[in-house]
Order: sequence, then C-alpha cells, then structure tokens
Amino acid sequence: MAKHQVFLVHGMGNFELGWSEVVRKRITDSFGLYAKLRDNGFSDTLEFKEITYNDTFEAWRKQWREDAQAAADALVAVQANSQAVKNLIAAAGAPGGDGFLATHVLDVVAFRFLGPIAQTVCRSVQAQILGHLKSFPQNDLPRYSIIAHSLGTSVVYETFHAMLTQVIDGSSLTPAFRPDNVFMVANTAKLLWNRGGSPYPAVLSPDLADNQGLSFRFCNFRHALDPVPAVDRFDPPNDWFAPTAPRAVVYRDDVIPADDVQDVNVHAFEHYLSHPIVHVPILRMLTGFENGITAAEITSALQTWRAKRLAKQKLTKAKEQLQALAVRATDDWSKEVNMLLAIRQLVSGSPFRDGES
Repeated sequence: MAKHQVFLVHGMGNFELGWSEVVRKRITDSFGLYAKLRDNGFSDTLEFKEITYNDTFEAWRKQWREDAQAAADALVAVQANSQAVKNLIAAAGAPGGDGFLATHVLDVVAFRFLGPIAQTVCRSVQAQILGHLKSFPQNDLPRYSIIAHSLGTSVVYETFHAMLTQVIDGSSLTPAFRPDNVFMVANTAKLLWNRGGSPYPAVLSPDLADNQGLSFRFCNFRHALDPVPAVDRFDPPNDWFAPTAPRAVVYRDDVIPADDVQDVNVHAFEHYLSHPIVHVPILRMLTGFENGITAAEITSALQTWRAKRLAKQKLTKAKEQLQALAVRATDDWSKEVNMLLAIRQLVSGSPFRDGES
C-alpha cells in the first residue's frame, strides 16, 4: 500500500534541490513528542516530496540584474504601481543590493503582477505533483496532502485552481482525485490573487463530498506578529463553504500568540512548524489519528516550546519591530514592497534562512 504523500512547497527564497530536508525533519521530529504516534511508527506512514519552482524566478532575477529598468518597465506595463517599482529599483541599487536580490521580494511582486511568470510557476508545480502521483500503479494510487509556506501558499492556490478548471498541456486534476488536506502556513493566497473576481472561488473550498471542492480539509496557520499574512488576510466568507462542508469541520484558522516568539523571524517555515499550535493539527490530519495526541501532551509540548521563548527584554524588542512592519492592503503596492524589504532586512541574522543562499 502506497504511503500518504506529503508535498512540501517553499515560499520566497533561493531554494535549491534538497531544501525540504530541514522541514521534513522538523515534522518527523514532532512525532517523537507524542507517545502513541512515536511508539506506533506513524511517521513511517508518510512519504515527503519537495516542490521547487526557483528556476522560473531565477530567470526573472537574472533579467532584473542585467537590465533593471527594462524589467521595471515590464512591471509598470502590467499596472504594478510605479512607486513600488521605484522602491524595488532603489533597493536593488543600494549598497548590499545583491543581498536584496537574494531575499527575492522580487519573486512576490513578479508572481502578483506578471501573468506569464505566475503561469510558468504554476505549470511547473502542476507537472511535479501530477508527475509524482502518476508514477504510482493505478491500483495503488496514494492519498496525499500539501503543506505550503508564504508565497508557496499562493502558488498552490493558483495551481490547483488551474488544475480543477482547465486542461493544461494535456493534464488536469479531476475533483475526484484531490488532496486530503491543504495546510497553508502564512497564507498569501488572497494578497496575491490577481485573477479578478472573488479570491474565494467555490472550486477551491474544502468539502467532505468525494467529488467536490479542493480538499477534505483546508487549514491556515499564522503568527499574530507575522506581517506577511496579515496584509490582506485570507478570511473566507461563510458562503464559501458548501452545505456538505460545515466550516467548523473542514476549515481551521489557527493563530500563534504574539508572546510565542523564539526568533524574530516568526515568518520562517521552521518557526511555524516547531509550534504545537501548528504541528499538532497537521500530525493528527496526516495520520487520521485524532486521539494520537492527548490534551496533556499538548499542554506539555506548549510548556516545553514556551520555555525557549525570547527573554522578556528581547521579546519586547522583537514585538515592537514586527508590529512596526504591519501594513494594510492598499492599491499602492509600495507599502507592501517596503514591508517585505523591511522584514527580510530585520531577519537577516536569523538562523532560519527561508531559502536564502
């Protein structure tokens, strides 16, 4: 019997092959915190598959490095705010500009405004997912789930929208063959939605019926101090959920409290996955074993995690720094660009590198 496949999708950053090993280890190590999951070998029931789309963005970064003005003109032509583009040019040309290119704030802007780049990224991700699933025998097709982070949440959202509504290069995903669970960590899907109309199309809602919606369950995880998913928060209306899919059953929106900070880089994939508020629901849903983690174990895990929080003085400073980055979604993307640049600069000394080389 095929193992449950878990696709890991990265966010912004220079992710090379093998990037997911540290994330995979973070998840599998979490099994060891809970006796029933650890002692019964539940981690062995999962197989992880990393997804990369860095090559598409690297081609765009190369174009920007070689002729920033021409690349900037391309953004302006598709109605990216001119002030936002000026901010990108200024950042790229500033001392340490190469460091800016490594932060890949440019990736987010390109995905949001340049349709051909977004389409190329989504087709690559689709090919990787379907190619892997089709490698299994027809009589042993696996169940699977998605865990995506930051920019990767929008990539996943757009990719599955295309797979459920279109045939691209002869491949598509029928509603009957969909992921069990979609886990969105620091969700940017609404922030980067650029298709027009509602960012909550019914085809992407979770549903318990076998032939409806995107997945059986859809989960969001965000940190109260993470400025990225807070810009234009993913918050679907009640009518996004079908009568066969009660919101409380198919959807989660879990928030890590503001005091729970082990590193100023609260946006990091690892920082999120280390926290019981995030990994406990993921482990339960991946294994299908709700009772595999007891309330007492969760309390103990939270106490252990919080014992490693930043000391009071450092925590106060980190909260002030992160709260200062908060912006509201506007038509003027210069504010969003400035926030992304600022957060990357703030966390440049963090041990969580988020893919930067």
